[in-house]
Amino acid sequence: MNNKIYKLLLGMALLAGTTACEPDLTVPLRGEITDEQALSDPAALRKTLNGIYQLLGNDRTYGGRFQIANDLLGDDINGSSLTGDYGSVYTRTTTIFGDVKNQLYSEPYIAIYRANVVLENLQVVTNQQERAILEGEAKFLRAISHFAVARLFAQPYVSGQANTQPGIPIRTSTESSAAVRASVGEVYEQIISDLQDAADLLPAQNAPFATEWAAKGVLARVYFQMNDFQNAYTYANDVIENSQFEFNPSSEEFLLRFSQEESSESILSIVNDERNTNIGAEFRNQYRSDVAIPNLRVAPALFNLASANSADARNAWYDNETYPGNIVLTKFNRDFFSVPLVHITELKLIRAESAAELNQNLEVAIADINDIIRRAYGENSTRLLPDNAAAAVIKQRVREERRLELVGEGDRGQELKRRGALGENIVVRGAPYDCPGAVLQFPQGEIANSPGFVKNIESGCN
Repeated sequence: MNNKIYKLLLGMALLAGTTACEPDLTVPLRGEITDEQALSDPAALRKTLNGIYQLLGNDRTYGGRFQIANDLLGDDINGSSLTGDYGSVYTRTTTIFGDVKNQLYSEPYIAIYRANVVLENLQVVTNQQERAILEGEAKFLRAISHFAVARLFAQPYVSGQANTQPGIPIRTSTESSAAVRASVGEVYEQIISDLQDAADLLPAQNAPFATEWAAKGVLARVYFQMNDFQNAYTYANDVIENSQFEFNPSSEEFLLRFSQEESSESILSIVNDERNTNIGAEFRNQYRSDVAIPNLRVAPALFNLASANSADARNAWYDNETYPGNIVLTKFNRDFFSVPLVHITELKLIRAESAAELNQNLEVAIADINDIIRRAYGENSTRLLPDNAAAAVIKQRVREERRLELVGEGDRGQELKRRGALGENIVVRGAPYDCPGAVLQFPQGEIANSPGFVKNIESGCN
């Protein structure tokens, strides 16, 4: 294996013993550990962490469903033929029922509970270096779980405001208690605290698990979501300049990102092979277009943008001929592929737009976006920015390329919310970016078990 790539090798031999001798930690909010001996040594804690990685890599979470739900809340997907839970997400009419939607909430909290189990039993680890790594991984996994839920079930963070709007329950212990929604500000404070701790505790090399660079990459994403451009720039820049991961200038990257091969850009990936077929399965189930017409199809406006320049190598991701009257993606047309969670291209987009927003380091921003343009359109593309491009021009070009580069990766819905929270007049398919239906409804089980739990408004986006 290329030692530059540190990935979550889920489903491999490493996880073969995950469930053996592992306590029952499947209850996300009120589960109790009944077998104390099962957490009496470092190996048991490692098995518990392995189970969290596996959980967060399945097709109900970061293995496809988180990304799809976020795309359905945007404007890149033509969901007019969707029914069931995905149909209700697309039409912004979710209810307290629905297994697909409810698992977007319950699965991350199972991961959070298990992470808390590890954190509460670190005293069994006497080796300080090993203890730091276990603690760092647990906090990293807890952070990305809270973050995933917050983006789907709460309105966005608004920079410069108190952010007292209802967020999600924060779980930092295994103690059984009724769920209470913390404020959005408190939720993001907890996420950042966990990620900063993880970045301090984790080594730069920790194959095949989360690393210092993975934590810093996610910090860049979180700060960018908050429109905290200084911190977003700082963390993205740190990873790009100081880690072992490199931007791939070849258009082959468009085939490598979702494949079984290795990309120099992959900071954190969920690996999929014949022995672990559920990784990426939801992408294939909903987007794959070489077997039958998929459930998720491309909105005409996106296709018009994507196909406007025939020189764009990313045009190969689109097919408007096989199924007349429909536009589909080809990006996920493989039997197996790894799912990237953090990669260098996203961090270059974050660094470039943050620099433009700050009106600082514009030469870095121009170089970043020109790298991406050059890879897509060729060395002599007229889309390349001049050395003296203004900040506003840079920002506009970065946003155009972000939409094209990250199609299908779960970025668009949250990008529109971020820009709306920044003060832009963002209307998504005829409704404001923060209309009530733009957040999902909490599961009935959570509401019933927590007297006084504050529900999201159920009026949709009409």
